[in-house]
Amino acid sequence: MLLGGAVEAVALVSLLVPLRRRLLGHSAPRVEGPFARHPVVGLIEPLATSLDRLIVVGEGTRLQRAGRFAAAFAVFVAPLLALSLVPLGVHYQFPQSEFALVAVRLDGGLAWLVVSMLVGLYGATTLLPDPALRVRFGVMTASFSAAAGFSVAALAIVFGDIDPLAIALAQDSSLHIGHFFGPALPALQRLELPAWGVFLQPVSFVVFVICALAIPRPGNELVPDNSDEASSPPRDGVEAFLVDCGRDATALVVAAWFVALFLGGGAIPFAPADTIIGFISPYFGVGLATILCMGIHIAVFVTKLMLVTLALDPLQRRLDALTFERALGLCWRYAIPLALLNVFVTAQWFGGALVLR
Repeated sequence: MLLGGAVEAVALVSLLVPLRRRLLGHSAPRVEGPFARHPVVGLIEPLATSLDRLIVVGEGTRLQRAGRFAAAFAVFVAPLLALSLVPLGVHYQFPQSEFALVAVRLDGGLAWLVVSMLVGLYGATTLLPDPALRVRFGVMTASFSAAAGFSVAALAIVFGDIDPLAIALAQDSSLHIGHFFGPALPALQRLELPAWGVFLQPVSFVVFVICALAIPRPGNELVPDNSDEASSPPRDGVEAFLVDCGRDATALVVAAWFVALFLGGGAIPFAPADTIIGFISPYFGVGLATILCMGIHIAVFVTKLMLVTLALDPLQRRLDALTFERALGLCWRYAIPLALLNVFVTAQWFGGALVLR
């Protein structure tokens, strides 16, 4: 199951990472090698760059190269583990089977997300040559990861589940808020909102966005400007290729989880899957209508993902520019206390009190 999920995650990353780069105007550093100079292969720059990275010979002892490769592989695998758990849609019922748009189905999916973050943390810290920088990177990553985890915990309390697919299914519905206005405003008694995490947990929404974007990415570990050796990528071509892909995939995973947890995933506001299938089925039948509904949800998810990528990029750049001291102060003075207070208030007063339709 995990192997199949990894394959699907790799396929998704290979499609979305180039789209994200083109959308933001980013490109991978060009490596001048034989493929880049080839008259045919060189015309396909991403392919040529990847092939040139793979043939560059690294330096150091065999043991050192093996350790760096293991760390780079961890940086590459961690976002794939996390992405394989992202639900693109909900449950789809066919006459003989049931299908869900998620590569790997785990009841404790959010706990598995923490495991993947630890794998990435190991790889990224091991790649740093300076022990002092390793400590800084580890403290920064652990601090912001803890705050992001607390924000997700508050969201899980609201939905009453830590299964990402169950959360996606709950967001494919509406939240009745008319009772908040009382009988004096009868026109608002039928008012509803999409049951998305951004409406159910706005505090978790803010904390998660800031903390997930502030976690240092591989290759951008708050290294001093005058430390060229420490900030340089691994010399080995395979390692550099893995780290480069892992960095882009990590940014993609943050946006994907943001969409899945707070923006309803592939759900359309006030148009649950049953409504869409019921509207299409008289023309094409239930089976084909269900498949078309799956395609609609995938298209909606990718659209949300690209819009979120554009919207969060300016904030990402500002957080990347923070010094180590200011970033750590932002986390320990504001993000972690606010996230803990939100968990306490949610557990005491709002757990299970929301009406979903």
